[in-house]
Amino acid sequence: MGLFCDLTKAFDSVSHEHLILKLEFYEVEGSILNWLKSFLHNRKQTVVLHFVNSPNLLSDWEVVRHGVPQRSVLGPLQFNMYIKDFPCIINKVSNTILFADDTNILVSSSDLNELNSKIKFSSMLYFKMVSK
Repeated sequence: MGLFCDLTKAFDSVSHEHLILKLEFYEVEGSILNWLKSFLHNRKQTVVLHFVNSPNLLSDWEVVRHGVPQRSVLGPLQFNMYIKDFPCIINKVSNTILFADDTNILVSSSDLNELNSKIKFSSMLYFKMVSK
């Protein structure tokens, strides 16, 4: 049995706080950790609406507290660090295949009740991890 998960706006859902904690757990420290923190903290964004034959509308600048920068070299690397430990947790009951924001969870059993339990456990862990 396979569960195929595709996170919508996965890169936008990364908690800066949790990512920093995971980097510290994996012993990223010193100037590299400080550099990564500065890459995430106090980033601001605005929205510009372009209209034909009308002036553009610009929102206020807001601090971004979640998400890794997209179209950057570090964004995918930071996202991978964020989900890196997921297979270690879930592989007790299933196999996982991770590719960017797509996750495949493969579950098998010859007993239908055990298969159902593994599917429920795997999906619960997955959704708990991505909704932090």
